[in-house]
Amino acid sequence: MEDWSEEYRDYAQGEYYSDPSPFHISTKLIEGCSVCDKGGLLRCDACYVVHYCRRIHQYAHRKQHKSVCTKIKKAQQAKLRAGPDGAQDWAHPLEDRWPHRLWIIHPMRQYLTARFAVVKLQMKLNTRTAVQTALKNILDMLNERRQDDFYLRDLAPGLFLRLGCDQECYDFVKWWTCRFDPRKTDMDTPYVDIKDADMFEAPDIFMEDTRPHVVPLLAVMLLKIRLLINLTELQRVKREAGPYVPQEIQDLITIHVVSPVVAAKGESFQRENLVPPIHDLKRQIRRLYDAVHKANKYIWLAMVRPGNHLTAMPWYSGTGTIQEMQTKLPYIYNAWSESTGAIGVIEELQKETRSCE
Repeated sequence: MEDWSEEYRDYAQGEYYSDPSPFHISTKLIEGCSVCDKGGLLRCDACYVVHYCRRIHQYAHRKQHKSVCTKIKKAQQAKLRAGPDGAQDWAHPLEDRWPHRLWIIHPMRQYLTARFAVVKLQMKLNTRTAVQTALKNILDMLNERRQDDFYLRDLAPGLFLRLGCDQECYDFVKWWTCRFDPRKTDMDTPYVDIKDADMFEAPDIFMEDTRPHVVPLLAVMLLKIRLLINLTELQRVKREAGPYVPQEIQDLITIHVVSPVVAAKGESFQRENLVPPIHDLKRQIRRLYDAVHKANKYIWLAMVRPGNHLTAMPWYSGTGTIQEMQTKLPYIYNAWSESTGAIGVIEELQKETRSCE
């Protein structure tokens, strides 16, 4: 794999950035109080997505929280002013002839633009409530306008993954990859009707395009890595406990070790030899790694050493460019950083690639 090119180093130093956007690298979502992460019964009355265990912690956190909180409150007010009222029934005599041009003045655009601003701000907060609320807003917006003018389908996978909704993430990404047709935008068309898709299946469908989209590949690869880590841990438990622990007790232990996706496989994974599925996942991960590198050669370098790229705000994002990496990576980076061992897998794959060159 190439090391940092001169062009990449220029961007890494922030030479061509617009104003940076704050980004908090996370290793764990905040479940409770934003100060101590313990029980959080009090809720911020302005943004509604940050919790505290007591008033003194709310006051202590105010200086740090105020900037984003104030922006969320203003964005919420703008969304309410735009409102969906009348947007659904809006009609124009030329709408059938030039729907894309008229979308510029469509009242629904004003409403969705205001709601999108709220989502982008909510994603800056590292609480589970903020991530859940942002994801709900995104899914509602996608259901309201199927053409996805804001590319919200690139924002949703990272949020699914951060919430541990792995199966839902895979179903979502597979639907957008396989079945989405921008020409069919009527509300009667089934929406994300893929349910419980097999996450162990070969990833061919995500690599069929000559230049596949980066975010779905990153999401699917992280899902495969999570499955690999999960099966490897299950194999370790079976190997260490096997000679000494009855099978019934092993089955109870594995319930607490495996993810819901693996647990859904039932006894087939709890009792059989796990070496074949582990090797198959490793092959799939390698293929996805190569596909991501082909789609954008800067992604893996920045995943391991993000530098200033997570805060960059490029003016455009052409396919395969540094700017595309800077635009897309923040959408899903925290899902990777919160997945123990995931970035380590990338480092190992980079070493393998260098040793083969």
